[in-house]
Amino acid sequence: MQRLNQINQNIFTISNFFTQESLESIADIYRNCGPDELLKGHESTDLVKQFTNNQDKLQNNWFCREKFTIPDHKSPIFTDARSTISKYFEGYVDSMSLWNDYPYFENPIHYDDPECEHIIIVYISGSKLNGTTVWNEEQRHFIQINSEPNKAFVLKNSGNILHGMSYFVPEGTIRKSVYINWTSTNKRIVF
Repeated sequence: MQRLNQINQNIFTISNFFTQESLESIADIYRNCGPDELLKGHESTDLVKQFTNNQDKLQNNWFCREKFTIPDHKSPIFTDARSTISKYFEGYVDSMSLWNDYPYFENPIHYDDPECEHIIIVYISGSKLNGTTVWNEEQRHFIQINSEPNKAFVLKNSGNILHGMSYFVPEGTIRKSVYINWTSTNKRIVF
């Protein structure tokens, strides 16, 4: 059963975000589809500089994120996301993708692109350390959202709030997650 935890007016977590059927669909995409995009990590970080001479690690996708498009908007994955967003937030799914983050990939503290109104990151697998750090304006400090399977981190107004991965992905781990952009209004044009 889902459980919403509100941390402040912009930060939430939701446990048991996806149904078992959706989790199986996600596993099928990871097994049967290749990534649409391979994103390199932030090469300016000290962590990457330590390993740039080690070609073996670079060629094995270390420091990288694979991005997979979810192909079917009628899949249970979309159905669960739409249902949860409308249940708690009265919003609409704008886009959704799956991410594989490989060892030593990190996503430093940042603001999202202003085009991205709100985000949800559903952790599928990875280390507990691979959660999200987010600025809590009301309490004036950063808070840590731990990664747990099928737990969602929800950030409203993500273009205005600092957030990022808490730590780099540890060696021997792949951080799998579902990334959802959503809006408060339906941007789709209906004919």
